[in-house]
Amino acid sequence: MERELEMEILEPAWDKAFAALEDLHDKWYELNSTKAFVPQKERDEVWNYINTTFFWLTDRVTEQEALALTDDPILTAKKIESKIARAEKKIDRLERKKEEEKKEKKKKDKKKDSDLPPDFINFGDGTDWSNIKFDNVKFGDKTYSNVDKDGKDGDGEDTGEK
Repeated sequence: MERELEMEILEPAWDKAFAALEDLHDKWYELNSTKAFVPQKERDEVWNYINTTFFWLTDRVTEQEALALTDDPILTAKKIESKIARAEKKIDRLERKKEEEKKEKKKKDKKKDSDLPPDFINFGDGTDWSNIKFDNVKFGDKTYSNVDKDGKDGDGEDTGEK
């Protein structure tokens, strides 16, 4: 009884699988032209998996049709669905791929900024340095202070330091 039930759902399952594989082939052709930035090796792996699945299914269907209804099935609807789902997953992964160059460029730009200390200020060209005070500023190993020998800062105010 169970084998007859499996055979009743098996034939529509393999018809559906062949149709799904045909759709996956079409999707791959489209993605191969629109996702040229994806390495050829990755695109070829997906293509090979789809073709391998197609030939696997063709062989199993031929073997299954040669068996009597009383023999144990070589192919089950569950196996077919599993293989097709993996092929669809590979195509979906290829579809979701974004152009890596843009991501890498953004990462490099962020990395340049992250190499700077957190309190770094880039004043740039044309900065009016007359309005900037250097009170206890450290450049390398030297510390610069805006306090003169008399304990007065650059504005002539007493700082209390000597």
